This record gives sequence, structure tokens and C-alpha cells, in this order.
Amino acid sequence: MPAKDTRISLASGCVAGALEASTTWPMEYIKTQLQTFSKAPGGAAPPFTGIVSGLSHTVRTQGFFALYTGLTPTLIFSVPKAGIRFGANQWWRNQLKDETGNIGVGASFAAGGMAGITEALFVVTPQETIKTKLINMNKGMTEGVPQIIKQDGLLGLWNGLGATCLKQAGNHGSRFMFMSEWKRFLHGSPEAKLSSMEAFAGGMGAGLFSIITTGPFDVVKTRMQSTQAKQCVGAALHLVIRRGLLMPAGAFPPIGTPRRSTASARSHSRRGRLSSIRARSPARPACCPARASSSCRRRSSTI
Repeated sequence: MPAKDTRISLASGCVAGALEASTTWPMEYIKTQLQTFSKAPGGAAPPFTGIVSGLSHTVRTQGFFALYTGLTPTLIFSVPKAGIRFGANQWWRNQLKDETGNIGVGASFAAGGMAGITEALFVVTPQETIKTKLINMNKGMTEGVPQIIKQDGLLGLWNGLGATCLKQAGNHGSRFMFMSEWKRFLHGSPEAKLSSMEAFAGGMGAGLFSIITTGPFDVVKTRMQSTQAKQCVGAALHLVIRRGLLMPAGAFPPIGTPRRSTASARSHSRRGRLSSIRARSPARPACCPARASSSCRRRSSTI
């Protein structure tokens, strides 16, 4: 089977990247907000806790176009990012094919992983740093980028490079591997052409699979790139210790405001009843000793 032209993959990736960034940005904006909220004990509660509540809160308080804060650098970077991703993946696939022109599961994952690392080094890390800090500062690109470089220096744009490489390598390795196996499942070859509906279904499955496998790395990466990086890294480690590696905040954003659990509701109700009983109870006389007498205990029990 002849090797695919890397230039065609690069050009199609550029167009796909621009469309993807434009259509999914409001969700990305809310996800970034959820991942960078401070949840330290005694801190202020987040203004929203899920996608629906986040969208409504942002539109109500800042207007509809606030959902697109930070889109400009992402849109600018998305064209070379997607081009490098698909071009590098195709180049590595061509190198890793066997003598019959086929590529195995491990080689598909390795090609996608190398493509992810390549785009993380050249595009994704500075793009994500700028995006995250612009969202935190609620500023546009022309105003925010000079301030970021002034505060952190040019190399500060590569904060979180290690976590970004891990995230992108796992993300694209799992995506391209999933799509190869999807093509093999449907048509018997990892290089087969798919119909529009087959490609749409496979892309959805690949996206869900990659989110599950790389969500924790994305949370740590976003916290390392925020305007309060040191505090956020500590908070990320605290979340991993408290909730476990698989469920950091913002890895899988809830659709709406979560309900309070039944046990929590019962505990809250019990505390409320005890508070009302104490409020109605008369004050203990000064003559009563620290260990209440039997009459005091009987009187308390009847209240």
C-alpha cells in the first residue's frame, strides 16, 4: 500500500484545527475555569460547578462574547498545531509500517504519541499557557500577552512542558490508535477510507477514549500554567491525595450543579435540629457542676 502524502495530512489538519477551536471554545473556556478555581478550606465557593451553570453564569454576568475570551491565541496557534499533529503522525506512521505496508496497534499509538510530543514542544505548551493566563486575568491577547512575558519571561510560556508532553502524547496516541483500530474493525485495514458518518462516530469514540486516559494530566497541566501556578500545583496534589488520581477536579466536568448526597442531607438536617434544640434550651445555672446531676440530665432529655 503506497504511503500517504504528509503534506495533504498537514493541510487538512490546519483547516480541521481552526474549525475545531472555533466550535468547541465555550466548553474549553468553562473547563479551564473549573480546573483553576481555588478550593482551599475557607476559600470562597466557585461561582459555578458545571457546564450548564458555568455557561449561564458567564453569559449573565459578563455577556455572551465573554465565552470566547482567550480564543484569539488558540485560533492562531490551532492552524500550525493541527497541521503538525496530523503531518507528524503520518510521517511516523510511514516510518513504522512493516514491509507489507501495515501498522500494528503499538506502532499506531507510538506514532500518535510522537506527534503529540512534537506539537507540545513547538505549539501547544505556549498556546495553553497564554490561553490559561488570559482566562485567569480576563484580558485580551494584545493586553495580556505583554504582561505575561513581563512577569514570567519568554521561557515562562513553556510552564508545564512535561505535563503537556505527557498529556498530548497520551491523548493523540490513544486517538490515532483508536481510529486505526476503528478502520480495521470496519474495513479490515488501518489505512482504509471512511464515510462521513463512520468518521464522525469514530472521532467521537476516539475523543472520549483520549479524555478518559489523559484527564488527570490535563488538570495538572492547566494548574501549572495558571496565574497562581505554585498554589495551583499544591492544590492539584492535594486533590490527587484526597480524591485519587482518576478523579481530579475538572477532569470530567459535571453537566449541572451536583445534588447533595443523601448522607450529607441527613447530616445537615440532624445538625439543624440539634441547633434549634440548643437555641430553645435554657442556659445551665451557674451552680450546676461540670458533670450534670441526674436531675439536670433528666431535664435536658425532656427538652
